[in-house]
Amino acid sequence: MKTFVFFFFLTIPLVVFSQESRYEKAMKEQLLALDTTSSNEGLTRIAMAFERIARADTSQWLPAYYAAYVNVVVSFNENDPVRKDAILDKAEEMLNVSKSRKPDESENAVVEAFLYLARIQAYPMERGMEYSLRANAALDRAISLNPDNPRAYYLKGTTIYYTPEQFGGGKENAMPYLLKAREKFSHFSAPSAFWPLWGKEHLETILNSQ
Repeated sequence: MKTFVFFFFLTIPLVVFSQESRYEKAMKEQLLALDTTSSNEGLTRIAMAFERIARADTSQWLPAYYAAYVNVVVSFNENDPVRKDAILDKAEEMLNVSKSRKPDESENAVVEAFLYLARIQAYPMERGMEYSLRANAALDRAISLNPDNPRAYYLKGTTIYYTPEQFGGGKENAMPYLLKAREKFSHFSAPSAFWPLWGKEHLETILNSQ
């Protein structure tokens, strides 16, 4: 699973505003930084910046969402399990903020699943079964909340893809979800500014390698 996580950090198109609010300017600045940063140190700074935006504007859920998402990405690059869990604790804290502001948002459920998958990496033997079930349940909820969310199918498919065949994974079992994700991405239109758009590029990399 660790092989694919680096591809989650993908280009996020930005929206141009004729008159930008402080919130819009701050979000654009951090999303641009996210698009051009790969080091854990840099990503951690970005996650902290998103957290500050979230604290400053309590009417918005997306800054907290991105703070959670970026911290999960950072955790996959951390080898020490104690430090990994500490990063994920911060991710979970910010995800809870995002969920409190938009409780029934499918994108939050996708990042919740992403977080559970990251928890497995800290202690695979102890957590594998429990957190795999949690991740799967979160993705099922994401799909039920929004059947057109491509990231739900994408994360489900990539998780199966990188799971050994003896545990129900592999390319063949993943393909229905990956193809469904491609279909959903082809029709997806972001409903608002700064909406999550990650996943499509890595999906195409997988499908084109078949």
